[in-house]
Amino acid sequence: MVWHHLGSHQKSNADTMNLVQGVMLAKDYDAQHLENFDIQRANRQLDAAADAQGTEGGAFGSQGGWKETTLKIKVPAPKGVGVAEKDAAVYEVPGFRYRPLIEVMDEAFQSPGFMDLHLTPFEARWDPSAGADGEPSSQAYSPTSKLNEYGLPVCPDGHQELYGEIYMSPKMLAAHKALPQREPYLETVVVAWLFYSDATQLANFGNASLWPLYSFFANLSKYIRGRPKAHPGRHQAYFLSLPASFKEWYTQQFGVAPSA
Repeated sequence: MVWHHLGSHQKSNADTMNLVQGVMLAKDYDAQHLENFDIQRANRQLDAAADAQGTEGGAFGSQGGWKETTLKIKVPAPKGVGVAEKDAAVYEVPGFRYRPLIEVMDEAFQSPGFMDLHLTPFEARWDPSAGADGEPSSQAYSPTSKLNEYGLPVCPDGHQELYGEIYMSPKMLAAHKALPQREPYLETVVVAWLFYSDATQLANFGNASLWPLYSFFANLSKYIRGRPKAHPGRHQAYFLSLPASFKEWYTQQFGVAPSA
């Protein structure tokens, strides 16, 4: 308790419990491992290991599917400068980090959350005449029912089609119907992507920020996507801010400073 209450005021009860239960009571804990321990030396060793790992590990390592490229942006000319769009000057921004779509999809499809994805779209219909048990009329559908453009039985008179998820939408049904025919053992599906991006302030002080791009799957119910604890979003890319040198480049190209 002396260690807990003295020194830094940042320690919480949870920190102390983690130290006791997660370290000191661990089966492999040995006090001799701490002989001649030096925190600065240990931190230097960690830094050296991270440097040696290079681009293979870390937050943006290749093991996570991250890639780095140079963005080439066509910059429109200011008003009064007769430059066609196809001849627009190109400004290059190096260091753009992103993950290819297939990498993110592969990660998601191998995760436990895969079981919640709807890979086959469908229609939901309501029969107002159904009883309290919700059972539709047994006469509504039959093997000889006429099929609609999606290969589903036509909605009977008096029934209502329900919408609420992308995998229940006509667009998703049409995309699924248009899939090429494959061997019976090779399933083909439509993966619907959703993207979201917004600047993120990294601290309560200063102006350090990031501008991430998140990807979501519309094959997942909106009720699950709306739960933060479900972690439905995945890091797709990180947008860059234009460097200060862009203004100088722009002025050299067009003879005037950028307006914004």
